[in-house]
Amino acid sequence: MSPVSAVDGFVINSDTVTQSVIDRLRTNQDVTGLAEVYYGDPGAIPVYPAAVVEPMPKTRDLVGTHRFEINFLTVITIIAGRVDDPNIIRKEVQQQAEAVEKVLMDDPYYNNTLIFSYVTRLEPGQLLRSDVMHRAVRLLWTAQSREEF
Repeated sequence: MSPVSAVDGFVINSDTVTQSVIDRLRTNQDVTGLAEVYYGDPGAIPVYPAAVVEPMPKTRDLVGTHRFEINFLTVITIIAGRVDDPNIIRKEVQQQAEAVEKVLMDDPYYNNTLIFSYVTRLEPGQLLRSDVMHRAVRLLWTAQSREEF
């Protein structure tokens, strides 16, 4: 199956949507300050701050004659560094997350491949990785697409 609907050019594949989010974040690393962007959990993260982008379940709803609405949910976790690092300040981590949010919201149509997309949630907190507590922020990004059949 093609990742793009042949009828209208909208993206219908989770992998394609996730990769477009990663590409956008990598292209705008100078704006977001991210040192690296990963597709899924890479295990060890050698540089901070880093973003881990992971697709969540995709849903498909019948919304009309010969038309599905497809909803994508993507989680972007920004890992700023260890909690015990005195250089990692919660306020700066929050500001960085908001810079990432702005980049994700700049073109909600993703070059006309989505009906609409937006960040639904920004959750500051901490994340336990390899027995080490890290400062982190999780963003939930959702997108709508459609497929005709």
